[in-house]
Amino acid sequence: MVFKATPSTLKILIIDDDRDTCDLVRRVLEKESYQVLTTTQPQSALRLLQHEAVDMLILDIMMPDLDGLSLLEALRRETNAPILMLTALSDPRVMQQCYDLGANDYLVKPFAMTQLKERVRRLAEKIPPRPVLDTTWQAHFRLDPEQNLLVYKDLPILLTPTESRLLRYLMDNAFREVGWEALYRAGWGEEILPEPTARALVENTVRSLLYKVQPESSETSLIQSTMGGYIFSPD
Repeated sequence: MVFKATPSTLKILIIDDDRDTCDLVRRVLEKESYQVLTTTQPQSALRLLQHEAVDMLILDIMMPDLDGLSLLEALRRETNAPILMLTALSDPRVMQQCYDLGANDYLVKPFAMTQLKERVRRLAEKIPPRPVLDTTWQAHFRLDPEQNLLVYKDLPILLTPTESRLLRYLMDNAFREVGWEALYRAGWGEEILPEPTARALVENTVRSLLYKVQPESSETSLIQSTMGGYIFSPD
């Protein structure tokens, strides 16, 4: 069985070195009910795609460190998701180069918000239907993020605020691998610490969370570690 993607199920990644542009586009798309991630660092986008399931990308061209054309080429090796170029460059030759490298659409800055929303909507319609996942497990996991209270199989479990945020993120991405960087941002925010420290925080918090939810030894762990992160596999 499959279902057609809706805005609330679509995750869009915005890559633009201008923070104001990222924030503006994010706000516009979130009002349309899309899930939105942003980054001002091209290299971070490539790392994020290794652990995040992204349905669509919005990409600038003129960026430091790695220009948008090189990034577009690299992104196409990582994902088949639709890519919308959002740039101040109106040169037809650059536009054609983007299409040749795998872009799906091209919008020139400055742009009207109605244009942006329409381009995103059209690209969203081209995303193939997805298989319907078994969600019966959700009846056993009831999380109250305000109270940091999880009710698992009718047993109340008090979590720390950070554990609650991490579990919420894992639940939202059930059965998909999520990277430790994404989990760090879900638990502690965008300003990431040096890798050894940040990764240790994630590992320790996941270990504590798992002990609370699944204190007895079991052949099947609810949260399984991978080379790059974790997979939440609820029963």
